[in-house]
Amino acid sequence: MTSPLACSLIHIVEDDDAVRQALRFLVESFGGTVQAHRSAEEFLAAAATLPSQSPACVLLDLHLGGQNGAEMLEQLQKDHYPSPVIILTAYVDGDLAERARRAGARKVIEKPFHSGELLQAISEALQAA
Repeated sequence: MTSPLACSLIHIVEDDDAVRQALRFLVESFGGTVQAHRSAEEFLAAAATLPSQSPACVLLDLHLGGQNGAEMLEQLQKDHYPSPVIILTAYVDGDLAERARRAGARKVIEKPFHSGELLQAISEALQAA
């Protein structure tokens, strides 16, 4: 049986270079294809020109410089962005995390997390998409 990550496009929106690279390595090691973005603004600018490749999933850091993850998710909701979004944050009980849940986050995962937990969340999101 092949992994749901195989041949899947995973967008990573993370402003911390080390975390973004670690997430890229993890996803690619399980067969996923990664497009990494340093900010919400960078992702949103690219999203308009991205092919609607399916299946796809977004890993979104909640606390970004500039537009935060909740604001980005609200914009994606307005734009009817079809791919599931998984929020990554150190503050799962914060106001921004709740705002992201209301805006349609598929799951909110607390940092630090186990790689298995993240991979399971991505697999579930891709299967539900």
